[in-house]
Amino acid sequence: MCNDPVLIEHMTAMYDSEIRWTDSQLSRLFHGMREMDLTDNTLFILIADHGEEFMQHGDWGHAHNLYQQALHIPLILTGPGIEPGTVISQNVGQYDVLPTVLKYLDIPVPDHVEGVNILEEFSSDRVIPSSGVNADTASAACLQNSSKVIWFVEPDSSETFNLADDPGELNRLTTDSLLLEEVLEYWAWPCICTPTQNEDALIEMRRLIDLGYIR
Repeated sequence: MCNDPVLIEHMTAMYDSEIRWTDSQLSRLFHGMREMDLTDNTLFILIADHGEEFMQHGDWGHAHNLYQQALHIPLILTGPGIEPGTVISQNVGQYDVLPTVLKYLDIPVPDHVEGVNILEEFSSDRVIPSSGVNADTASAACLQNSSKVIWFVEPDSSETFNLADDPGELNRLTTDSLLLEEVLEYWAWPCICTPTQNEDALIEMRRLIDLGYIR
């Protein structure tokens, strides 16, 4: 890995340019939908799948760790019935998007679906889990209010941070034993369901293989 400040600045600027390009394309989309009078009955959801790290914790890119550079992502909703300028300060997760959309459309939320409707009041004290498995190390994390614990499977170790005082996760604190228990329970809990193969998805996968995107 390279800690060259010039390279880091260059890579960060390139990433910023990608964000700027995305903003310009979203502007085109919104302008077109306004011209077609589609915005009055459309729910827009803007969300990222992950963030990027620029050597803040010794890595480039993503999928290496569970620090906030990778986990803290934008989530913006706008549409009929949503008050413009509303900011939700509580922690939410990507798995909250599905129940939020279902509730917004007055569709019953299946019992096995986790998450909450973030457009309604919900507990600010709940635990938000996350996990990652990659070539470097397997790990899991839980965030509750401003306290966060990251647990590394091998070696069996953990790091605790207070994001309110230390958003960059630079100062490790004494282990939050209760939150660490939440992480271990989350890691040990079996999957709710096992995805089944879909023939259409297999066809698309073969096309991606033929195009060279998948090997």
